[in-house]
Amino acid sequence: PQDTSVLNYFDVTRELKRIGARFEVGGHWHRNVSLDYDGLPGVLDRSTLTAGRQPGYNVFTIRNDSVTVSERRLYGSTTVQMEPWYTRRLAEVKDTVTYDAYGLPASYPWMRYDVNNDSPVKEVWKLKDDSNIVAGFARTGKRAWYTTASGNVRCISVKDGRRIWSKRFPGKIFSTPAVQGKYLVFGCTDGNVYALNAKNGKTVWKYAARKSVLGSPVIFDDKVYVGASDGCFRALDLKTGKAVWTYSDVQGFIECRAFVDKEQVVFGSWGNRLYSLDPQTGALQWEWKCGKSSRMYSPAAVWPVKACGKIFIAVPDRRLYAIDAATGKELRHYEKSAREAVG
Repeated sequence: PQDTSVLNYFDVTRELKRIGARFEVGGHWHRNVSLDYDGLPGVLDRSTLTAGRQPGYNVFTIRNDSVTVSERRLYGSTTVQMEPWYTRRLAEVKDTVTYDAYGLPASYPWMRYDVNNDSPVKEVWKLKDDSNIVAGFARTGKRAWYTTASGNVRCISVKDGRRIWSKRFPGKIFSTPAVQGKYLVFGCTDGNVYALNAKNGKTVWKYAARKSVLGSPVIFDDKVYVGASDGCFRALDLKTGKAVWTYSDVQGFIECRAFVDKEQVVFGSWGNRLYSLDPQTGALQWEWKCGKSSRMYSPAAVWPVKACGKIFIAVPDRRLYAIDAATGKELRHYEKSAREAVG
């Protein structure tokens, strides 16, 4: 649905109104719902199979300037057409929403950009790439590095955003790079972890995992700590790329960046688990499981943080958890609508 469950919902509804759209259909809630998106009518569609409900689907009938929606239920080989549950005349929709100078609607609940008018932080330069930038930046000194979904690694000047070098790889890159000294390290969906010369982009080494490497690496004590999609989390030698150790009992794939210190390596996976490993040997110290069984509630996207002997994570069940760093015991959780992007 185009509501506050989508961060920029207002951009979508504004564009739909601009191009003359008169009706919108969605299905995220898996049930029949009539909605109004700031004047743009819409419905959410039932799922074909839902526990506790008769199998079926909706039939949309569009005639001239109207739409009618009725449910058709399945009883074995027999179908039963139900009475229409939605009828609407499809008239032209005008955008009557008031937007501020930054394009946000007055009712936007989360943030206002006008605070930037009084902020000491000012934009120095802006860079637009020809591909999506879906990971973070690494920076040291006068240079910064970033990756793109089209498989590019780029080095730019911190001063003005000028491109210094760029290198293309066979797979998409969703990994935030890490840099230390001359080494720039990242994972790629072609199944490799790469280390480049940060100065010129030449490949120093690559390590082949068995599946895509979506995780973001951490460099600590001359080791590269990174997870992959092959059920493994690895520590690699920064200089040679050889595996120091491999923990091969990860449930689900890894996309996060681990927390690493001298005591532990902590990361989550899409197997509904959070792991703590010994940074020297890779031995399992403890494993924490989310209380809900669905993998959709996995602590996988969050980058764990550690403070005062506790590990803090946000999970898709919209809770913020505090976990004892030494034992993995859940100490408490906060129900403040925390999202998994918080780390």
